[in-house]
Amino acid sequence: MLEILSNKCEAYADDTKILAIIKNFDSILSLQNDIDKVCKWSIYWSTELNFDKYKILHIGNNNTKFDYNINSKPLTKSNCEKDLGIYIQSDLKWNTQIKNSTTKAN
Repeated sequence: MLEILSNKCEAYADDTKILAIIKNFDSILSLQNDIDKVCKWSIYWSTELNFDKYKILHIGNNNTKFDYNINSKPLTKSNCEKDLGIYIQSDLKWNTQIKNSTTKAN
């Protein structure tokens, strides 16, 4: 599946992430097109994907925060996501990571 996508894609175990730098409307369309390709790929290969787990993390203050859709449903926007044990916040601050790390240490 990774080779059919236009944007950078990262896969680890059963997790896959599409990474895109949004500079203009064409890059917005490119990301939405990749999301659509994932849906079509899952239908073609009869692979059930849990689209309820799909989220979008807009990073940076100048991000357009465009609404992306999967199967005609809006993707859930998130302010913080865990990636390989590290919490990534949309504002790129470390508050959540520090809070969780110190809680585990105590």
